[in-house]
Amino acid sequence: LQTWVNWVYFYDKDNGIAVGDPDSNLNFEIYKTSDGGTTWTQVPAGSIPIAYDQEVGSPADFAVSGDNIWFTTDFGRVYHSKDKGLSWEVFDFNLQLSEFLWGIVVDQNNNLYMTTNDITGIFRIYKRTPFASNWVEITPLNNMERVTGLCNIPSSDFLILNSYTNFDDDNTFSTRLSLDQGKTWKEISRGDRAGFVNFSSNKVGYSSQVPKSYSEPSKVAFRYKGPIISMLKDLVQNNLTIELSPNPVSDMATISWKSELNSAVNIDIVNAEGKLITSEKIAFNNNQSITKNLAGLTKGQYSLIISDKNKILGVKEFIKK
Repeated sequence: LQTWVNWVYFYDKDNGIAVGDPDSNLNFEIYKTSDGGTTWTQVPAGSIPIAYDQEVGSPADFAVSGDNIWFTTDFGRVYHSKDKGLSWEVFDFNLQLSEFLWGIVVDQNNNLYMTTNDITGIFRIYKRTPFASNWVEITPLNNMERVTGLCNIPSSDFLILNSYTNFDDDNTFSTRLSLDQGKTWKEISRGDRAGFVNFSSNKVGYSSQVPKSYSEPSKVAFRYKGPIISMLKDLVQNNLTIELSPNPVSDMATISWKSELNSAVNIDIVNAEGKLITSEKIAFNNNQSITKNLAGLTKGQYSLIISDKNKILGVKEFIKK
């Protein structure tokens, strides 16, 4: 490339794509390889919408799902290819004057999620479904935070969000999880200064530690390795004691828990791949037990998740036989 390289992605050991900034003719430089990077072929300029004057790509800000690729620019536009980079279209995100793009994420259903920060640092999250022409804001309610990371766990419905309110206070750094494509968010951990989170599969994830001073970069990185449902149990810090019997279960199960909380709670069931299977809201009473019919579940491993409107309170793994 003759311009700044913004990112490189390989589908496998042979096939990859490299995207650079626009050249002097305002054409984004995009190259493809089919031999592991030994040789590269430039995508014709006529297959790529022309850039605006002084528009550049956002470094490392892209999303890939199957043959689809998206990348963002500093002008708040999103370039999209449906054929692994051979041809492109572009659409405006329509940023507010106070906003700038922070990151783009895609889930297994090709829903796009865009995060922005405004001039005060407050973040917002927007969602665009595959066939929609508009973005819908799905920012957590009463948000006054700054985002440090957003990702989808591959092959699952899980979205993970890292954010903070006070850069100097570790306890204001939190990790939240959405089981329902961003409709609701639940806190699962706090205090770890995690940022720039990404999962290479639904069993392996990484996150950098946000340094307390950018003059002294952190050398700490976080890694999660294990089944996706175990991740919930490992990360949740407000662990509620949940009992489910019998376990393994064939049809009817008795579920009980103890807590000082008295309010409405959600009871969600997630399968081993991270897909939300059932969700219901019930009135919460301390030391409560309920009976739930699980006969409709297929054989396998599941997580039962109890949460209030803000936090995941507890997780119980069980087996359906």
